[in-house]
This record gives sequence, structure tokens and C-alpha cells, in this order.
Amino acid sequence: MRRFMAAVAATFILASASAAMAAPLPFTTTNFSFGYDHFSGSGAKLDGGNLGLGWRFGRFVGFEFGGDYATGRGTKFGNMYLEAQGVLPIRGGLHLFASAGGAYAGTWAGVGGSRWGTGYRVGGGVEYDLTSFWAIRGAYHYQNALAKLSNYSLGVVLKF
Repeated sequence: MRRFMAAVAATFILASASAAMAAPLPFTTTNFSFGYDHFSGSGAKLDGGNLGLGWRFGRFVGFEFGGDYATGRGTKFGNMYLEAQGVLPIRGGLHLFASAGGAYAGTWAGVGGSRWGTGYRVGGGVEYDLTSFWAIRGAYHYQNALAKLSNYSLGVVLKF
């Protein structure tokens, strides 16, 4: 499974980079995103939020640095990530994206102390531009930093 996910992510990033090199770079944008997160996996179900800061170079390639924080059943979970994004503009402000990168995660569980770990993070989603400054985003990510977790998120993006 790990090799398959890594191969899919590498293929998408290489294809996106090739498309980006073929196209002119009309603009560079910076975005700030925030939203709701739901994590599940390894027997846990956690809810929380996320913050991210991203850069898009042209229409097809971007990077995002961010973090998530979630709680549930006496457990607190947090992570930081850095990921590359391949973006496929569809039409009318609709964009599909895939991402791959690394994550650093930790949990805190009452008296049991804390645990920390690193790993990879892959995912994808859809983004829709409401205006030239605002967009909404839905995404799915899988990460193995500390534990194998699935993450569903809904959020708002401010572009500047």
C-alpha cells in the first residue's frame, strides 16, 4: 500500500511539473486557508481544525505548509506538514488537486504522556473559486506520521 501511494503521488507530481514547464507562468498567488478536520484510523475519531499557508506558481504547481489540531475521547492530536501540490484547472473556477509531502505529528493523552512521529502525507481534493480572493475547498489526506490516519477537511481559502 505504501509503495502504491508513493508511486501515485510521484506520478502525479511529475505529470504536473511537466505541464507547468510547458505552460507560461501567468501569476504567483499566496493563500491562507482554514477549516474543519475529521481524522479517523487506528481506532481513533478526532475532530478539529486546520490552518495553512500556500503558494501557487502558475496554474499547475503549488506548495502548502500547515497544521492540524484535533481532539476526541481525551486524546489531543496535532501535526505540521509541508506538501507539493499538482493542480488541474477544470473550468469556471473549479480546480482538482493532488498533494504529497511529509508530516510531523504528535498526540497527548492524559496521564499517558505524549508520542511523536514523522511520515508521509498524500491526498487530493477540489477547490472552487467564489471570487478572485475567496474559494472553498474539500480534501482527503492519508498520512502515516505516528499512526495511519485518514483526514477529511472542509475549508475556506483567502487568496492574496
